[in-house]
Amino acid sequence: MMIHISRDGQEFGPYTSEQVQEYLATGNLVATDMAWHEGAADWYPITEVGGDVSAFVPGLACPKCGAGMGPDDGICLGCGHNVDEPVV
Repeated sequence: MMIHISRDGQEFGPYTSEQVQEYLATGNLVATDMAWHEGAADWYPITEVGGDVSAFVPGLACPKCGAGMGPDDGICLGCGHNVDEPVV
C-alpha cells in the first residue's frame, strides 16, 4: 500500500507503510500529519497507518520545529533544539 501524507495543506509521497513507520520513529512525521491511500474514504491520522508505533507519543512535538519526539528525547532530531531551553 502506498501512503500519501498531508501536512499544513502540502501533500507528500507516496511512501510505503514501512517508510511511514520509520519517519514517525525519527520525527520526520508527526501525530498531526494526515495520511491517505487508494481506497480510503478520506484522510486519516498518520498514527492509524499501522505497525509498531508504541514508542511514539501522539502530540509530543518539539516546541521549536514541531518534529515528533519520544518521551525521553531531550534534543530534537529535527532541529537540534534542547527541549529544556526556551524557544527564541
